[in-house]
Amino acid sequence: MTTLAEILIVSIPPAIVYVTYSLFGRLPRQPAGSVCRAFGAGLLAIIPVILISLLIPGPIVGHMPENLAEVGRMFVLTGLTEETAKLTALAIFAWPPAWSQSPRHAVTTGSAVGFGFGFAETILAGAVGSGSVVLRSLLISPFHALTTATLALLFSLRLRFGAAVLVGGLLVLAVVHTGFNLVLLWGSAGIALAAVALPAWTAFLLRSCVTVKA
Repeated sequence: MTTLAEILIVSIPPAIVYVTYSLFGRLPRQPAGSVCRAFGAGLLAIIPVILISLLIPGPIVGHMPENLAEVGRMFVLTGLTEETAKLTALAIFAWPPAWSQSPRHAVTTGSAVGFGFGFAETILAGAVGSGSVVLRSLLISPFHALTTATLALLFSLRLRFGAAVLVGGLLVLAVVHTGFNLVLLWGSAGIALAAVALPAWTAFLLRSCVTVKA
């Protein structure tokens, strides 16, 4: 079962990342209400994922797939469903649409939605004894923040580059999400690889949202 101390640990990464971004000035500061609304949108996004997971038969996602059918199930549940749920929550609940008019604001809002989703997923996983809460908070929550921030960036640029870019990005991120889960299941080597890849992705995303003009 998840303890209060573990819940507090899960809360640390979002605070550190947001404060760091603000201090370095790479992302614009946003009102506390806007950030809380985006975080809450991420919390709500876990609901359809839970419902869909109950409708799809098969073993609980969290072990190395033994065949292509299980890989496909992982893609649907942890890739396509979760990324679509976060994008939907971002578009509906993280409103007004002012955030979507600027790539930098989009990345800030998207990361808050992603951290909200990662927080909810980590707490639920800890409640059923699925993996280490500390590990999930340090790797999986930031991963959700990065994927959702990337989706938000594509969403902010959809009018310029077309909806096909957003749809294509969603599918690519669903594949990346599935691959990320498979990498973590490899053990310590996979965890080390993820720990190196996430900061690199963060640096690339920050550079993109600063240089790309909406």
